[in-house]
Amino acid sequence: MDEVRSQAFLLRARAYGESDVIAVFLSAEHGKVSGIARGARRSRRRFGGAALQPFHELEIRYKRRPHSELVFLQESRVLTDFEGLAADVATFAWASYLTELTEVVLPAADPCPDVYELYRETLGRLAASEPTTATCHYFTLRLLEHAG
Repeated sequence: MDEVRSQAFLLRARAYGESDVIAVFLSAEHGKVSGIARGARRSRRRFGGAALQPFHELEIRYKRRPHSELVFLQESRVLTDFEGLAADVATFAWASYLTELTEVVLPAADPCPDVYELYRETLGRLAASEPTTATCHYFTLRLLEHAG
């Protein structure tokens, strides 16, 4: 198994079994990556704090098996926290919408550093000020342009 380190944003996470989490990440180098984090709901050391929460830029470490789409997430830690997104309901709603749209539109394992940077910049703008529909529509149009 190959071990990979990457910066990423969590797009979606859901509980699996008693303590596992299935997560979907947006990575600049590897595109949309789906993985399982074994014991993530119990482990404070490997996945502590907001390490598996949306709207944080993360550093993730995972192992990839050949011929498998699902990776095994080993560790996740927060690099950048976009705190301002939770301050306002409208801002949180826009950030949630853009995150869900990104997860649905992008294909798996398609490297997309331009979309990653666009997502990062858009979250930064939303966290820094009032949400503007122009910012969010610009993101949506650029995402759709990338998708073809």
